[in-house]
Amino acid sequence: MYFRSFPKIDYDVTGDGVTQTVTDIITRIAVRRSLTDRMSIFTKYDIKEEETPEMLAYELYDSAELHWIILLFNNYFDRYYEWPMSIRVLQRYTEEKYENADAVHHWEMPQTSGDKNVKIIIDDLSQYEASNRPEASSVSNFEYEVNLNEKRKSIKILSEAYVPTFIKEHKALL
Repeated sequence: MYFRSFPKIDYDVTGDGVTQTVTDIITRIAVRRSLTDRMSIFTKYDIKEEETPEMLAYELYDSAELHWIILLFNNYFDRYYEWPMSIRVLQRYTEEKYENADAVHHWEMPQTSGDKNVKIIIDDLSQYEASNRPEASSVSNFEYEVNLNEKRKSIKILSEAYVPTFIKEHKALL
């Protein structure tokens, strides 16, 4: 459903001068920030383990095909690596991405003034005086990826009442 409204272009697929009419999948439309910041049109939602955009769209909008609205509304353009991964998939992804998933990705230490819960990320611990090092704690590659994944779990869901208008405006923009 998502690509049906996209413009068609003539494209030389093989480079032999013969063109075919194809869907222009490079076309992108972003949701206006002013729209995603209007709390009256969305609710916050925490994605459950192994929940997919299709499952969520079916539950919320009675159509798995409307999963693209959830992805677009949250600026998720890569369905496989931006959408929160299950712990099983995340482990496999981390093992493939890093030579050693348990190696230190970076160091963190609390900032010295203000809110001590705010962490300062340190890539090279040798830059800091030895007196500060005891406060620094290491974050492994796996922990880093888990933290990123956790942040992605909190999303915004467009209220069902606005879905038809959203689809209509999306088609008009394309």
